[in-house]
Amino acid sequence: MLAAVQDDLTVNPRQNAGCCSEPENAPDFRCCVANALRGLEGNISARNLTVLFSPPPERTEVGAEPNALYSAMSRFLGAAFAREDAGQRVELIVWRSLSDVRMAMVTLARPDGATHLRMAEGVDGEYFAALAGLESLGCYATLSTSPLARHLLLILPAHTRAD
Repeated sequence: MLAAVQDDLTVNPRQNAGCCSEPENAPDFRCCVANALRGLEGNISARNLTVLFSPPPERTEVGAEPNALYSAMSRFLGAAFAREDAGQRVELIVWRSLSDVRMAMVTLARPDGATHLRMAEGVDGEYFAALAGLESLGCYATLSTSPLARHLLLILPAHTRAD
């Protein structure tokens, strides 16, 4: 189940890929994530995942090429969701800080102990390749795992306007 993908973050045919940017504007990362999630709805449903997406109300423009960003984000989320146990709940939170745009991906261990939170060493080649695709766009990633939760933090450079 995909929850909280806002309808105002849909792709307009005039926009670049899935990143809700007009040709003269930088891509909006929250739109990019929302549209990547829409493209993965079948995979999310097949794995019985609950994905909660919390975007900010304001645009989160990043300094990356829209088509490359959408492709990299779709590939990364697909690889990340493939690693989750069936029935798992995953939270995605996007926000803008002073100089960058960030996304946290949080998977909490289930109270019944049925969740196997995989450590970074268990990450497969597709996951690493997907992360490398994001890194080629200037993204930094950190991953930490504890018995209670797995946290992934993606940091992308924010787009700065030349006035």
